[in-house]
Amino acid sequence: RVLFIGIGFYDYDEHITRKIENLGGVVDYKRYYPTLSFIQKVSKKIFKNEKLIVENYFKELLKNLKDEYDYVLVIKGDKIPDFFYKAIRKKYKCPFILYQWDSIKRVDNFDNTKKYFDRILTFDRLDSIKYGYEFRPLFYKDIFLSNDENQKENDLFFSGYLHSDRYEIVKNILKSYKNIRFKYHLFSHWPHFFNEQFNRFKKSKPFYNKNLISFKSISELQNKELMSKSKAVLDIHHPEQSGLTIRTIESLAMGNKIITTNEDIKNYEFYNTKNILIINRDNIQIPLDFFEENEENKNFTNEDKKSYSLEQWVLDVFEVKRRYKNDLK
Repeated sequence: RVLFIGIGFYDYDEHITRKIENLGGVVDYKRYYPTLSFIQKVSKKIFKNEKLIVENYFKELLKNLKDEYDYVLVIKGDKIPDFFYKAIRKKYKCPFILYQWDSIKRVDNFDNTKKYFDRILTFDRLDSIKYGYEFRPLFYKDIFLSNDENQKENDLFFSGYLHSDRYEIVKNILKSYKNIRFKYHLFSHWPHFFNEQFNRFKKSKPFYNKNLISFKSISELQNKELMSKSKAVLDIHHPEQSGLTIRTIESLAMGNKIITTNEDIKNYEFYNTKNILIINRDNIQIPLDFFEENEENKNFTNEDKKSYSLEQWVLDVFEVKRRYKNDLK
């Protein structure tokens, strides 16, 4: 019996829930932040009452929790108020597990949050070394294990949300590498886009060219199909993170080559320069022969595929089977 408080990131919480249930667990799933109505969003902006909205949400949650759990699993958890943590720690005498799906320096209130947990795991290898927490990388969803072996229409594919310098990197590749068949989906919601444009105006930076940005999301199946039609996948990680993105692991499971800004990938057991190219986000160099087929084109061994599966992630998080150590080189 698991109380699972997730972050609501796309449908990953749903996949985690289903996998726990497939392995015999019973899951009571809650989001760690309320889904706001339009009125609440407007109210938050005008009256600055986000704290009250969140507190009311967790007061309601407390009323609807089960009488007993065998585990409490929380992802990130920084938005959860103290009164809620104190109440559930007092009520449930079971292991409390925190999984950090973000670099710790990007997690608000972490120093306060961590005191409520018996175990802390992180997706960030460098954070595991720095803070001594358990290292457990992210996972791929089962759907990405099969590659349909479609004809490779693209050399390179990128799909991701508009943040940090992703726009500049996509634009630079388009400008500098016209011989590369580059398919991209740089997504933003309209409110976020307008806010970013305003921020660029304040900093006297050129506006985004909205023709390079999509305001319509693509489905998981569309994304998988585009990956399967591409030789390589571009990964542009957030500059303040060093843990491998879930897109990286999904791409490896699919059998794609990887072009990534994340230098720490060279410290993972599957790193192979014939299939993984690390680029400098400020000075992008992509040799065209990287896209050529080679005998070592498959990054993941069968053991790697097992290790980075969602099933193994669940087993590791609940200590059913240990695999990873903090001193991974």
